[in-house]
Amino acid sequence: MDSSANPRDPASRVPHGASDVSSIPFPENASPESAQHEEGLSSQPLWMRRIILVLFVMFCLQMGMMLLFLPWTPPWSNNSWLVEHWTIRSIVTNYFVRGLVSGLGLVDIFIGVWEAVNYREPKRSQVSRA
Repeated sequence: MDSSANPRDPASRVPHGASDVSSIPFPENASPESAQHEEGLSSQPLWMRRIILVLFVMFCLQMGMMLLFLPWTPPWSNNSWLVEHWTIRSIVTNYFVRGLVSGLGLVDIFIGVWEAVNYREPKRSQVSRA
């Protein structure tokens, strides 16, 4: 490349002798790392993958419900530890913080539902090899 070329200019990133970036070869989607990852997934028995999924979804839903509703209950703001720590109590009882924690609960519920809905089992040929 020319030393006077602007590094932010897309045309300056084109290899010498190439007229367009479309001539640059890109690796295939099936890289060795992704193949190893797929082999690692298929090494687990199908029943174990299903149980792990069910446990993960139940954990996400339970934690999400707890984070969603706990900030609005009396134990959140009226407990013996917060009575002694007034500064922390003023932060914890702030409606913004309560809403933030409830929002994290909603995100956790969404993650659990998303994992359950988007679960895909391997094809029969991959299952029979494992």
